[in-house]
Amino acid sequence: MIFTWNADTVRWYHAAAAYTGYYQKLAARLAPLLRRQERFCDMGCGLGLIDLELAALVDDITCVDISETAIAALQDAARARSIGNIRAIQGDAETLPGRWDTIYLSFFSSSHLERFATRAGRLLVVVGGTSQQGFFPEKYRTKERNTIEREKAYLAENGWPYTLTQAPMEFGQPFENRDDARAFVRTYAPGIPDDELEAFLAQRLEATQSPRWPLFFSRVREVGIFEVGPF
Repeated sequence: MIFTWNADTVRWYHAAAAYTGYYQKLAARLAPLLRRQERFCDMGCGLGLIDLELAALVDDITCVDISETAIAALQDAARARSIGNIRAIQGDAETLPGRWDTIYLSFFSSSHLERFATRAGRLLVVVGGTSQQGFFPEKYRTKERNTIEREKAYLAENGWPYTLTQAPMEFGQPFENRDDARAFVRTYAPGIPDDELEAFLAQRLEATQSPRWPLFFSRVREVGIFEVGPF
């Protein structure tokens, strides 16, 4: 499937971030690699959830994403938190003009880094490892995802200098109720039959102590932070 930002996907991402604290923990991992006065750009930022956390650490952040919905959600979140040092741009990350000290990349495929390296002093690339805890049955996956091992192989093959730090992190998905979980799985696996969906929910859903999100899909993955460069 082609991922689309809409009211549901925005809500689910915000819920996951709030419940797991993933982006606060990731920002803490990134903090030693950042300098207060550097120019930082998140290419393909989505909702910019990591940038909202990094805004207290870096003076100048540019965020760009092709999705108007995602950029509007980021702008709303920045205003709600009185964050004034994030410039959010709706557009194509590959053609955005400018140069930054650090370009941040976090998406399924970070191959062809040369498209970004010419505009940066270095790249920070965040990649997830493999996990047996999927959000939907693996047979419904239509897009190949990047992994830490694939990223290492790509960088080595192309002679890119890098350092890598890794840590296991939880970024599961909480739900308001079982219907919410059904809608979530159907969004990512739209062809799943009812009986298979119910079997998957029975296997994966966990009860929580949260009144707001009483159900949860846990997903703990090794997260790799590649510092590529300097160039």
